[in-house]
Amino acid sequence: MGDYTAKFIPTVYPRGYGNKEEEQDIRFLMTDQRIHLFDTRMSPATGFIAYQKASLELTYQDRYHFCGSLLGNIRYKEGPPHQIVDLKKGVMGLIGYLCGTVDVTTSIVLMCGCSTIHEGQEVALCECPTNKPCERCIPYRGKQGCHVNTIVQALHKLRPGIPIEYAYHDDSKKPAKKSKKKKTDVEYAIPLF
Repeated sequence: MGDYTAKFIPTVYPRGYGNKEEEQDIRFLMTDQRIHLFDTRMSPATGFIAYQKASLELTYQDRYHFCGSLLGNIRYKEGPPHQIVDLKKGVMGLIGYLCGTVDVTTSIVLMCGCSTIHEGQEVALCECPTNKPCERCIPYRGKQGCHVNTIVQALHKLRPGIPIEYAYHDDSKKPAKKSKKKKTDVEYAIPLF
């Protein structure tokens, strides 16, 4: 008979604990002992006690990795464009875990304190050896969102076959925005098809 055990596929899970759904998702993902948590914050200090460095080390022990010294956003206080401390070295370290060259093959949660990390946010990567922002390499092109998107894009550029699973956000659960129209206005529903 064939082997029916599921094959483990190393996956990247970008998550921000500032969103309740993503915070719960981080805790759920970390119940799998094959998943490691990579903390990409420049500083692991926060008002959320459960997400302070000491708490994360105690909870996840050797599966917690603070990597803000490589993958932290130097400009986290100023805003875009992002400036990752050492993007290339940090991403190569992540690839080592995903491909089993550092330890056993693992999946990783790339964690930040942001409230949402969305797939497909436009980011620009610096191609300079110094990885410092410059006019030629990192023009600010619209919303960059969380710096984790910059890390994910660099990871995907080097290893396009590694699956990346963003959190699913069901916007239908959010309360509808109140209309600023007068009470006498009438809205008609127009079918799309």
